Amino acid sequence: MKQPTYDSVWKALPDIAILALIRLAVPNIGTTLRPWTTDMKVLFDRDLDNAYLVEINGVAMILLLEYQNYFDATMALRIYHYVSLLKLQYYQRYHKDIPVLPIVIWAIKAKPPAPKFESVASPTAKIVSTYHQIRLNELDWQTVDPLLLVLAPFLQGVSRNNLEAVALRLYAAAPPEQSKLLLGALLNLSRRTYHDIDDIEQAILQQVRLTMDEIIEAIAEGPIGLKLIERGKAEGKAEGKVEGKAEGKVEGEAQAITIFWRHRFGTVPTEVDAALTRATSARLQQVLEAFAAGTPSEAEVRAILGV
Repeated sequence: MKQPTYDSVWKALPDIAILALIRLAVPNIGTTLRPWTTDMKVLFDRDLDNAYLVEINGVAMILLLEYQNYFDATMALRIYHYVSLLKLQYYQRYHKDIPVLPIVIWAIKAKPPAPKFESVASPTAKIVSTYHQIRLNELDWQTVDPLLLVLAPFLQGVSRNNLEAVALRLYAAAPPEQSKLLLGALLNLSRRTYHDIDDIEQAILQQVRLTMDEIIEAIAEGPIGLKLIERGKAEGKAEGKVEGKAEGKVEGEAQAITIFWRHRFGTVPTEVDAALTRATSARLQQVLEAFAAGTPSEAEVRAILGV
């Protein structure tokens, strides 16, 4: 099965996760993200990661997001070029200027390069360009499923000694319709960091009077889960335009199922991954419908896949 690239997984973030991240740098951003399409690949060998039309303090602007999981000393120069071309593209369409807000989200252990590009061609020709940056380095963000990054505002400075307090604070502060989902995501993420997470998890669940069954159900039925199905299918259709519609649809469905499996059961076994690779679209649809309808057991999903 074709594995998603690092950037492609970030691009599948639901809006609530994107906004949670952006508010770390720009707290007063509005609540609406309108995708801004670009044709940057004509000039570069890559597309921009994400661009949106947004409002900040009532002012319309373009939000440029770049997700970076390796050190790149040229990032400031890249951002300068991206911003310049976004502004030019907008001017060509609407004959007026628009501010561009660039943010680089770093998931690296090293210190990022300075977020400033400066060029002095002559005493009268000087260019200075800066960008916001968010550095997610407190935990091992290299291995974190980006779909869990809606938790980012709650995870700054998390350690073994205060994880329980952070979990309870998160649960109390979250909107009621998302509290179980976010708590489940935090526990899922913490399993990658703390060897004794089972004891911590039980202490947390006793205090909030929930069970893991309730948490898993919330993950499967919550807005992030529904977004996964929608975006998995959409990505499959998009890839299908290039590689064949049928193949693209199957890959998108299999990718969505893989993420669901990891949320509910953990690592995807080799035999399950192989079954997803050879499954038909109709079979994969059955699995997606099972996840969307409730909280199927691992045995039930295996039965549908025939493994």
